[in-house]
Amino acid sequence: MRYLHAYGHPGNVESSIWERTDGLTADPTRQKVMISLTAILGISCEQGVATSVWLATSAAAGEPSVRGKYWERNALKWIPVWMQDAEQRRVIWNLMARDAQLEGVY
Repeated sequence: MRYLHAYGHPGNVESSIWERTDGLTADPTRQKVMISLTAILGISCEQGVATSVWLATSAAAGEPSVRGKYWERNALKWIPVWMQDAEQRRVIWNLMARDAQLEGVY
């Protein structure tokens, strides 16, 4: 059985997250800035999830030649050459997994 593992950041989504008064937006000035930026540059929740859903359901995204690449708006995006090294990605992944104390993924 094969599994697809992916992480996707939806982008600057127009949601109520910036209305929270803890974390990044605990500072009222920063909160106002984030709400303003999201109003100008934000995307809808539907747009934010579109690439993740597409990647999870697309046969093209599972092809070996595009695995581990950066996708945005359902399109493969250019990434620096140093980030395309599979061994370097594996090393970084293993370091993060170790730091997160995930067992059996090194």
